[in-house]
Amino acid sequence: MLGVFCACTDMIASPCCRYVELPASEYFTFTIEADDGARLHIANELVVDRLEGPPGVSSGQLSFQAVAGSLYEVNLEYRQLSDKAVVRLLWESPSTPLAVVPQDRLFPRGIDILNNPFHMEASAQDS
Repeated sequence: MLGVFCACTDMIASPCCRYVELPASEYFTFTIEADDGARLHIANELVVDRLEGPPGVSSGQLSFQAVAGSLYEVNLEYRQLSDKAVVRLLWESPSTPLAVVPQDRLFPRGIDILNNPFHMEASAQDS
């Protein structure tokens, strides 16, 4: 399923910690589409808080102007009540139309990103 940021099975609340590289020096709005609840922090700033809320779409804007090419920590938590979890992370800015955050702008946590000699590739899979 294209655009899935995190996926799990029933009754799991789990953080997904990564870094996002923002493509422009401007204010970004992040949107979460979750079939149950979700909470999003970017650079330790609470952007969306609907972990206990109903399913749906929630958006929030960073309170600071991003710097193009900089990495910002993403902490996405989600709550799953039934069936499979689906969480999509989208972004938009004055120069970036609303879209799923591309995989090549997301980096895993816990590796030396700048000096990593390995090629990394992420892809979404149907299950």
